[in-house]
Amino acid sequence: MSQNKVKVTIKSDHIKKVWIGDPCYVISDTLWDSVCEQTFTGDEETAFVITFTRDQVEDAEILLPPEDAPLQFLQCGTMYGDGEYQSETAYEYGVDSGTLGVVPDYLIPMECHEDAERLGKYFDVDGEITLETDGEGTFTFSHNGLVIETIWTGDEDEDDEVLCDDCGYPSEHCVCTEENDEEEDDE
Repeated sequence: MSQNKVKVTIKSDHIKKVWIGDPCYVISDTLWDSVCEQTFTGDEETAFVITFTRDQVEDAEILLPPEDAPLQFLQCGTMYGDGEYQSETAYEYGVDSGTLGVVPDYLIPMECHEDAERLGKYFDVDGEITLETDGEGTFTFSHNGLVIETIWTGDEDEDDEVLCDDCGYPSEHCVCTEENDEEEDDE
């Protein structure tokens, strides 16, 4: 399994409180199609910063943020998709969309706030939020350079596994090695 290595930030004076968890629990159904379209375009740059238009947000029936507030949230795929992942603060995050993210509270519909309290955590911030992954399953959420939450989504049992540089399969299942050995034998 693999995970993208990414570091993305949203900055705005309007971001005062954010929610960390699986975005599928707090993004309105009206906006979720847009999330999926942006996530699965194949363009890695846009898949991590999900952006909505003001018209989309108005249709979603959430309280409209000020005109200049970013209509964005940050997300990244977990190392192993859906499941339950523990943070350094011993909180267990459920994941059903294969992603974890950080969402400004003004993008969360009022009817989702009760679920949000149960399925993720709110954090007070001051204008900036960053999501960073190391490509090996660790999510680090920070604001203004201070870490507010770290979540591990990798599998410790597979950390020692050696992958083939050519095909990406575990070495014991790699056919590249066999092909390379045959080519060397032919010479």
